[in-house]
Amino acid sequence: MTPQGPESALPGRILVVDDEAAVADVFRDFLTLMGGHEVETRPSGQAAIDAFATFKPDVVLTDLNLDQSMSGLDLMRRLKAIEPELPVILVTGQVSIQSAIDALREGAYDYITKPCDLEELGQLLGRALAQRRLTETNQNLMKELTVANEILSRHESELRERIHVATWRMRTLFELSKEIATDLGFTFRSELTCEKARQLTGATDHRRTGCCHATQYTASSCRRPVVRR
Repeated sequence: MTPQGPESALPGRILVVDDEAAVADVFRDFLTLMGGHEVETRPSGQAAIDAFATFKPDVVLTDLNLDQSMSGLDLMRRLKAIEPELPVILVTGQVSIQSAIDALREGAYDYITKPCDLEELGQLLGRALAQRRLTETNQNLMKELTVANEILSRHESELRERIHVATWRMRTLFELSKEIATDLGFTFRSELTCEKARQLTGATDHRRTGCCHATQYTASSCRRPVVRR
């Protein structure tokens, strides 16, 4: 399998940090022309930090030996504090390879030595971009899963409440049927039915009064007249 070069990698935003303008220009031209990447260059660590929030790079490519105020390793630590998943690739000379190895232990994605093989650099950046996008995809999926779980929890809570109400209504109706079975008097059954209906529906006193009047009327109209002999 042929390694993926900059010409086939999906374009990304690359921040190049190098105090040698000629080196930074070579990196920018190669990555822009061959990889289609959006590239910005900065001459110092502080300038890179100032540009980080607005440019929002996918990968940072920095020289290990910057100015005395901030080394490439210091820059990596500062940027990792802002964005822990940010891939940082260090460019180093032979004399500072041990420093680059130490940087790997602290979370650098990888390092490349000067003079750089541009094709190797393009492949390295392609892998770093792929990892960055995979990380972002996983983070987005986790956010979606969290939202879905919250929605499911709300639905479960609503369902439990509905089951509770339905269970209460069933018990009320069951108690009603038991009370009716113990007293078959029509007036009593009608008044009991009104009372339970009012409990279930939250009827007002006015409605209850009407229901009871209707019950009394129905009960009296159903009585058989007494025939005196």
